[in-house]
Amino acid sequence: MRIAFDLDDTLIPTTTKFSVGSKSLGIPANLIFKEELRNGAPELMKKLARNHEVWIYTTSLRKEFYLKMWFKFWGVRITSVVNQQEHNDAVKGNSVYSRFSKTPTLFGIDLLVDDLPGVEIECNTQGCESLIICPNDKNWTEKVAAKVGV
Repeated sequence: MRIAFDLDDTLIPTTTKFSVGSKSLGIPANLIFKEELRNGAPELMKKLARNHEVWIYTTSLRKEFYLKMWFKFWGVRITSVVNQQEHNDAVKGNSVYSRFSKTPTLFGIDLLVDDLPGVEIECNTQGCESLIICPNDKNWTEKVAAKVGV
């Protein structure tokens, strides 16, 4: 299964505060990678990566190399990254998919974990599974694990 995670306000607190746990990256990684990762994310993503592909699907312009390295410092192997530029390239000239903010089906993504209810509507329209996680949900890792069946 190919599982993709959104970043902002799903794994990284940006506009909404949520628990990032007490563990942080040490020196020198914390000098380059300043963003904090949601509590439970590294452990969940490592567990999922044993039998599944773990992707990032973000509407930000963060580069794939940067994100793969950041997650590597957390001990998480990311298979691939879809950022806003990659998304734009994929939907360019496609009247069906260009109206969506995210198009997981174009990338063969089976499950998209996000924080926005609108993304769930888009996924349903495209025939892709989604799981919407609220920033204040303390049991979010259990919900993802249950959805995937791990």
